[in-house]
Amino acid sequence: ALKAMFEGVEQPGAIHPILRVNPLSGREALFVAPAYVRGVVGLPREESDAVLAELYEHLFQPRNVYRHQWQVGDLLVWDNGRMLHRATTLALPPGAVREMFRVQTLGPGIVEAS
Repeated sequence: ALKAMFEGVEQPGAIHPILRVNPLSGREALFVAPAYVRGVVGLPREESDAVLAELYEHLFQPRNVYRHQWQVGDLLVWDNGRMLHRATTLALPPGAVREMFRVQTLGPGIVEAS
């Protein structure tokens, strides 16, 4: 199974499987993020870059992207282990406040797909 080398603030040099499965739902998910993945473990740089480019091309196809149009009172919930997400520029009216809260549940965690 392919594994990726990650560079991040919390775990520099961490290695994670590229394909993971949620043990409760059985659903598979790619676990790669352009901002953090530095390469595919065991592949030469050129081949690693090609593999990652193909995965990113798949991830960012319009059919795989959801962009929420925020309205007052909205609540958005997602599976953080299966969702590549980011903040977008948000133009707030003068005096408006953007509040965000994070809630986490305990569970068996995500495991490497076989």
